Amino acid sequence: MTSYRPGEQGPYELIVGAAAGATPGPAAAPTGPEVPAAPPPAGGREIRGELRAGDARLRSGEFADTHRIRLGPGQAVRLRLRSTAFDPYLIVRTPGGRQLDNDDLTPGTRDAGVDLAVTEAGEYQLLVTSYRA
Repeated sequence: MTSYRPGEQGPYELIVGAAAGATPGPAAAPTGPEVPAAPPPAGGREIRGELRAGDARLRSGEFADTHRIRLGPGQAVRLRLRSTAFDPYLIVRTPGGRQLDNDDLTPGTRDAGVDLAVTEAGEYQLLVTSYRA
């Protein structure tokens, strides 16, 4: 995930859950800077984190946190990223190297999100960053 402007920092929430109408496979266990202690939403996981000075940076300068989850073919996953501190940007990298990005999920909101129909097994990288460096 990333932010819209340079140096944007602050807390965020990343929700990993089954897409609407999907039958979830085994729960994906996220790893990364912060794994939540609170119970996840039904059929998913909630990851809370914070972009801050000292985090990794993208080549374009944005702070970025990377979370990894293992997924198997046939799963339908809904990823939602929100923050009140910065304009979140979500990047998903598949095991095969494909990249999916999203800034604003719907017009009029800053929340980011990706719906993913999993076609390959392996580790998926979820990058939380801001819209601009």
